[in-house]
Amino acid sequence: MNPRHLGLLALLLAAMLVLVSCSEDDPSSPAEDTTAPLVVGAAPSQGHIDVALDQDLTLTFSEDMAADSAAGRVTMSHGTVTDVTWTDARHLVVEHSDWPEGTEISVTVGTGVTDVAGNGLAQAFTWSFWTWTDEILLQATSPDDEDTGVPINTQIWLQFSEPMNGATLPGAITVTSSDKAVLPYTLNGSAGDTEWTLTMDDDLPASTLITVAVSTAAENATGDPLAVAASFSFTTGSGADLTPPQLLAVDPASGTAIATDLAVIRLTFDEPILDTSLQPSLISGQFMFALADQDNPGVWTENQTVFTIGLRTPLVPGAILRVEFPSFADVHGNVNDDGFTWQVTVAGTAQHYPVRDGWVQYYAGWYEETGDNPSSGSSESINRLEVKTGGEFWNWYDETYTNDPGKDLPEFIEYDRLQATTPAILMLGFHELDDAVEVDSTFDPAIEWLRLPVATGSWSGTSTLTAGAEVMEVDYEVTVLPGTFSVPLSFDRDSTTQLWLGCRKVVLFHEVGDGVNVFSAGTDTLWYAPGVGLVREFTFEEDESRVRTADKTLLWTGHEDDWPTR
Repeated sequence: MNPRHLGLLALLLAAMLVLVSCSEDDPSSPAEDTTAPLVVGAAPSQGHIDVALDQDLTLTFSEDMAADSAAGRVTMSHGTVTDVTWTDARHLVVEHSDWPEGTEISVTVGTGVTDVAGNGLAQAFTWSFWTWTDEILLQATSPDDEDTGVPINTQIWLQFSEPMNGATLPGAITVTSSDKAVLPYTLNGSAGDTEWTLTMDDDLPASTLITVAVSTAAENATGDPLAVAASFSFTTGSGADLTPPQLLAVDPASGTAIATDLAVIRLTFDEPILDTSLQPSLISGQFMFALADQDNPGVWTENQTVFTIGLRTPLVPGAILRVEFPSFADVHGNVNDDGFTWQVTVAGTAQHYPVRDGWVQYYAGWYEETGDNPSSGSSESINRLEVKTGGEFWNWYDETYTNDPGKDLPEFIEYDRLQATTPAILMLGFHELDDAVEVDSTFDPAIEWLRLPVATGSWSGTSTLTAGAEVMEVDYEVTVLPGTFSVPLSFDRDSTTQLWLGCRKVVLFHEVGDGVNVFSAGTDTLWYAPGVGLVREFTFEEDESRVRTADKTLLWTGHEDDWPTR
């Protein structure tokens, strides 16, 4: 069976989940590591087409690996490995000589690749993909050529090297039995697709050789014909497969608390799954951004029954990992309409303001300003945390950032100074530009920004704000509302709802004045997601010359090394 192309939201979790549990370490007596590492990501992904002839291979492993174990352990069906480089302890880049055009490349990672404890892969890992070609070719099929015992109700899947003009395919594709009878079918696909499915009008004849032929009358989207006619044959079995596929195991079970060091997720089915059918209808933002590789979330076994993905460890306590699949199908088209939902929570006291050095948050939304200079429009900003000493950390920010394609992180100038203590996150002050002049401001005493652990209640205080030569009084009141809330990301992918789950809603009211007169006042409504931090900020600010309202939602979070420049 030639696995289907695993689309990026096939998804971002084309198949989430089955966590392979890692044991928690006893700090006084660390347990011996006898667990075999796993490949949890491979790029180009399984079944990918149009791969550049010189594109590097990238492999992601479930745990830290021995750097000297990879040499000579990655082999390819075409081309020669010229170098292997570890970008970190879990990511291996493989360079090679150019591959031939329009060719299926099979890559194998041998069991000699080991983790730092000396454990090798339990079994070799193999996957394949197709290289770029300027020719129009039929590259992959299901069933495969010469398959036997194929159910008589199977669907036939075709993958071309380029998007095809569907109007030309019915006249170019014929399905015949061994007695030369032409078997009618319904073509499924959309204009410009590279993948097409034939659903037979009737069951195929049993125990019969079936031949599928594609002539050069098939054209791509721009009218160019198939470069060479293609055909393949398979033999049917004695009957139909009418049994919907089943999910055999999810580990850990839904509803459990998982350890912060869990690094692998695995989903196991009772038969080969059509991976394009496994589309989540909902996924939590915490889960999506816990992936070790968001672009390439995981790998299927060769028989399409097990999907394995990697998580970025350590996970943050309180993070809610949830995914919902309304249905899924086997490769013969049988649909399980029950679907499944899986949700776990990372064990420990929920962290609603995790402090991680080098962590980046990208927010987007809108603003409106009235007054002397009215304006409105979209709003984007980006933050990066820098951990200092004594619990202090700086939240660098750029509120003029725009996420243009290919844009790198900005050169940050402004930042908030905060401190993480056991009872609270404290706001110490900030460093900002005031008419192009850099000014340091300090709160005395520090403002209790967020009490920890987060719980329903209120607190208030007064602080003196010294900003250069100016001294002002700040009065504030903070209220944590009861209950938890879901915050939607402001866009959906492939009809998949994405939510920050379990958020606590915090309202911060503040006034700035001289003790007699109020210069400005405002209310910030803040949503903090467990395991992530601030995921939405709605602000209202008013002074004598303007009123400003803004609403921003967290759309990306991760380490600065992974910032998407695409």
